[in-house]
Formats: sequence, C-alpha cells, structure tokens
Amino acid sequence: MNQPLVATLAIASAAQAYFDDLRRENFPKERNYLNAHLTLFNALPDEPWIFDKMQMLTTGQAVFDVKVDQIVSLGGGTAFKVISPELSVLHRNLQTHFQESLTNQDKQKRNFHITVQNKVEGSNAKDLQAELRSTFEPFCFTAEGIHLWRYLGGPWAVYQDFPLQQLALGKFNQTCISNPFSSEHKEHCPQPVATTLRQHLLFPADQFLSVKADNHFPYRTSFRPYN
Repeated sequence: MNQPLVATLAIASAAQAYFDDLRRENFPKERNYLNAHLTLFNALPDEPWIFDKMQMLTTGQAVFDVKVDQIVSLGGGTAFKVISPELSVLHRNLQTHFQESLTNQDKQKRNFHITVQNKVEGSNAKDLQAELRSTFEPFCFTAEGIHLWRYLGGPWAVYQDFPLQQLALGKFNQTCISNPFSSEHKEHCPQPVATTLRQHLLFPADQFLSVKADNHFPYRTSFRPYN
C-alpha cells in the first residue's frame, strides 16, 4: 500500500524564503526535516483519481491573495495565522470532491497557518512570540498553486505541482513589484519590519498590489487595502 500524500499551498518564493529562514533559525535542527509549509490535507490516498480531480479543480483558478494576520502560540511552538476567503473556498471545494476518502482530521475546517517553531520548551516559544510580535505588522503574499508530497516517514518528497493561473504582468509591473516599499509608503511599515519585508518582497496588508487595466497601461498596478 502506498504512503498517503500531503497537500500544501504553493506560495510566492519570497514568502517561502521568509518563512523558511524563520523555521531554520527556530526549529530544533534534529527535527527539522521540512521547509515551512501551509498544509491543506494531511493524508490523501495515492490514487490516480486524486490527481485528476486536483488538476480539474485547479485549472482556470487564478492566483489569489492571502493575509498573514497574526502570530499564534502552538504551546511548544510558534506559527503565523493565514486568512483568505479564496483559500477557504478552494479548500472546501477540494474537501467536497475528496470527502469519501478523507481522514477525520482532513474533514474538519482548517485553521490555516505556517509553523516556524515546534517541539520546544514553552518558555522558548513565548520568547520567540514576544520577539516577533514586537515588530509584527499583518502582510500579504500570493498563493500560486498546490503541492502534492509523498510522505517518507519524516521527510517529504515533492510528487506533483498544480499551479494556479498567473496574471500576465508587463515590465511596468515588475518594476513596481520589485520595489513595493517606495519612500512614500515607508510610514506604513515601521522598522525593522519594513527592512525584513523589503528583503523578502512581501507586502504589508494595507499596501497589497492590485492590477487595474486602462488605455495607457494594460496592467497598471496600484496599492489597495486588503479587506
């Protein structure tokens, strides 16, 4: 019998690097088999129809925004809470199609999060949470698809990716996105948060980029609040 498959959200590379760095710094090295991840399902059956359904349900689905809302305690660890209406809808849709094959755990409503520390003493976890909260501002990044992983009894091996549809961005947008914290927006993101987020190209929640078409710039970017 094949090992079950794990499904995680594929996220923007800058966000992935940011959470990976925190996990490497704060997770016990002997227990850190994995990169940072946002789990959608813990144990999907390794059956051909799972891949077919996943492909069908992600085809035509556009990339979307998710918001890192707060830092949460795991008792002996620390995580970032992630919220997004689009993510909740996508997850419920997948649950509906996989319902008969899901474990009891995977049938439950999921509180989406990305763990950067676990299996440590409670006092160590509280210290990290206090450090992170002292400069934390909610921020946003892009969900880009779904990864399926094969569980190897500790580590995971990537098995298949299901990318979401990317927006076509021209050179004008790439310039804007590469410098999301221009001088006129610095007041919205205090130091050292602004430095950290600029290094990883993450966006504060009140400055997330949206795309608006007009006659002069087919893909003009502007800052908009995340609601």
